[in-house]
Amino acid sequence: MDITKLLIYVYVVFFISAGVNHFLNPQFYDAIVPDFIPFPRLVHQITGAIEIILPLILLTRFRKEAALLMIIFLVMVRVLIQTDG
Repeated sequence: MDITKLLIYVYVVFFISAGVNHFLNPQFYDAIVPDFIPFPRLVHQITGAIEIILPLILLTRFRKEAALLMIIFLVMVRVLIQTDG
């Protein structure tokens, strides 16, 4: 196995773990959702689902598209969290 595939698997496992954590530890994520976003629990559950589903697409032939969507997703999350602080 080459290093690229190994790193993809590590990335996928990391993000799936983070996504699952949205459902296992919702109080933490409720606290970091900015106040101006309505329905914080629903928002972070959707975010958790995206963190579970989107990395799995990296394991398909749509790897480049999934990588681009992950970049956009992560930038959006970062901007929203930074906007609140």
